[in-house]
Amino acid sequence: MNPIDWLLDRNLGYRHLSDGEKEAMTHFVMLWTLFEAEVLRTKASIGGIFDVVNELCGKGLLSRDEFVPALGYWKDRYLDGGQPNYYFERLRFRDNDKQEFVLSVLKEEAVELSEIATALLIIVYRIRNNLFHGSKWSFAMLGQKENFTFSSHLLMHVYDAHEQKALV
Repeated sequence: MNPIDWLLDRNLGYRHLSDGEKEAMTHFVMLWTLFEAEVLRTKASIGGIFDVVNELCGKGLLSRDEFVPALGYWKDRYLDGGQPNYYFERLRFRDNDKQEFVLSVLKEEAVELSEIATALLIIVYRIRNNLFHGSKWSFAMLGQKENFTFSSHLLMHVYDAHEQKALV
């Protein structure tokens, strides 16, 4: 049986997704698995994200311009009047996920490229955890296209930078 047909038969929210939402989610899943395998060496963690970003920033391989659109989008999505909102809470930060650090970047209190890149990758990591561990199914993944699209863009940028570090 075709997995798409199976999902549609189960009415698990999948049938309500647009083709664009399905495509963005599929791209994100494929890119995350490559990113985790190659960049994070199969050990996805907040500490690993900090290490990778610090190394790439130290070598001058990340571009602020690549992070600005996602920062603007997530700032608008996750803050209302400078305060975290419902959508931010839905990221379901765990105790060691550096929630306050991410907020400081979204509030533009932390502005170094390494801080921005790390905080945005932590958001990507939370989106990944929520998707892979089932939380996204609780609201049918509706309205997630931009989250997946911005996440995918950042994963590709950091992956490319990771590849470049071998040449530096």
